Amino acid sequence: MTAQETFEAFVTDQIWPFLKEREFKRSKGTFHRAVGDDWEIINLQKSAYSDSDEVRFTINLAVAYKSLTEGGRGWPKGKRPPAHQTGIRQRLGPDTEALADAVRMALERDALPWLEERSTTNAVFGLLADRERLDAEPAHLVTSYKRLAEAAGRDDLVALAAERIAAHDAWLRESRANKSQ
Repeated sequence: MTAQETFEAFVTDQIWPFLKEREFKRSKGTFHRAVGDDWEIINLQKSAYSDSDEVRFTINLAVAYKSLTEGGRGWPKGKRPPAHQTGIRQRLGPDTEALADAVRMALERDALPWLEERSTTNAVFGLLADRERLDAEPAHLVTSYKRLAEAAGRDDLVALAAERIAAHDAWLRESRANKSQ
């Protein structure tokens, strides 16, 4: 997958659903929300230097006021205004700095500790032996942990994983039964 395709998937799968829930309309990388006769605009502007290997972008914010469109200024009637034709604009950081900071913070806070807690079989076995931590794990991961314990001949841990998986399956059956009633 190229960087361009990855960026489009990021916008379509992550950004667009979030903004759509908040009543924005989408046109490619620009999102509009009507506020009376005026508009709130979020524009994801790709850098001219983006290519198939890398996409750099910035986020432009704008508010378009109908009252400022007199005298031929503004946007075509019946159309949503482009961000660059508004008087009230703000850019969120040059290119990806703000996003990169947020991603680095999430990696530091969540991703790296998650990986470190699961990066060795001994770490996974410690997780399996800790009932509280095991109960917090998604069932599909516990299934993988169980396979690791089976491969290592750790029957005690296999039993703990199987117990957790059975409890999850029972919970799913109960949830489905409650929904069908």
